[in-house]
Amino acid sequence: SLTSIPSRLDLIHITIRSLLTQSLPAQKVILWLNDSLKLHIPKTLNELQSDRFEIKFRSLNCPHRKLIFCLDEYPEMDIVTCDDDVIYEKDWLKKLYQDHLIHPKDIIAHECRIIKMNSDGSTEEYRHWSTVTDAGISDPWLMPIGYGGVYYPSRSLHSDVTDQTLFLDLTPRADDLWFKSMAILAGTQTRRASTPAKKPIP
Repeated sequence: SLTSIPSRLDLIHITIRSLLTQSLPAQKVILWLNDSLKLHIPKTLNELQSDRFEIKFRSLNCPHRKLIFCLDEYPEMDIVTCDDDVIYEKDWLKKLYQDHLIHPKDIIAHECRIIKMNSDGSTEEYRHWSTVTDAGISDPWLMPIGYGGVYYPSRSLHSDVTDQTLFLDLTPRADDLWFKSMAILAGTQTRRASTPAKKPIP
C-alpha cells in the first residue's frame, strides 16, 4: 500500500513495476490518491491496473493515506507500506515476509531509527535520532522509516490509528510518528529486518 502526490504521477509507474515484479508477489498493490487526481492518471500508470494493482481515491490529503484506508478495508490482512519515489529490489518483500514468519506479531522494517530521549523525558529533535545499522534488533524506541518498507501484521496498531481528527491535529505531516505511536499504544514491538534490503534506488 502506498500513496503519492501530483508531481510524482509521471514517474510512479516505475515504483509500481518494481512492486509487481517481486520474487514473492503481494496479493494486491494499492495506490491511494486524492480525489482531485481522478482525471489526471497518466497512461503509463493507468495501463498497469489489473487484478493485482488498483488505484483508489479518497478526499484525505496527507501521507497517512498510505495505510489508514487499507486498515479499514482489510482489517484481517497484513499490510506492507512503501514509498512512491524509489525502486525496490526483487527480494525486498520476501525479506520482510521471512522475518514476519519468525516474529508474526512484530512490525518489521528495513530502515529504522532510534528515538532519543532527553533527561527530562522529552524527545530530542528528529535529526538527532540515530539510523540503526544492526540487523534483526528489536527495541521499544525503534521507529520504522517508511521509505524502506514496513510490514504491519493485522491488528498490530491501536484502534485510534484511523481517527482522522486525532492524526490531523497531532501529526498532520508525520505519518511515521503517528504509526509508531499507535504501535506503542497497542503494545507492538518493532524489529529491523534480519537481512535488510539494499537502500531503494531513488
